Amino acid sequence: MKKLLLFICSAVLIMSCGRGSQQPTDYITFGQAFSHVSQSFNYWFFVILSSLALIVYVPMANKLNRKGTSGKGLSIVFFALLVLCAFAWLYRPAEVAANTTVEQMLRGVYIGY
Repeated sequence: MKKLLLFICSAVLIMSCGRGSQQPTDYITFGQAFSHVSQSFNYWFFVILSSLALIVYVPMANKLNRKGTSGKGLSIVFFALLVLCAFAWLYRPAEVAANTTVEQMLRGVYIGY
């Protein structure tokens, strides 16, 4: 439960990064970028696809581990799927946040796709 609470607090802090009044040449916050990216079907498609792969793999690996299969190969695949899932969740919002200024956002131009 403590890890979940830490994760939620970290997510809130990341989403609230940035000042209230920004200069037109400042970059947008991660929360603003996520707000824009979350309206895209392709973003959610890849997020759900990568999360589904991880969700399907965990019980399968658990079943194989009980049968006595080596855990090293299973943990490497688990780590790769975890990295893929984090990449799917964070890459597009990070790209948009790193490349779009406040002025461009106000005009409706988002750079980073």
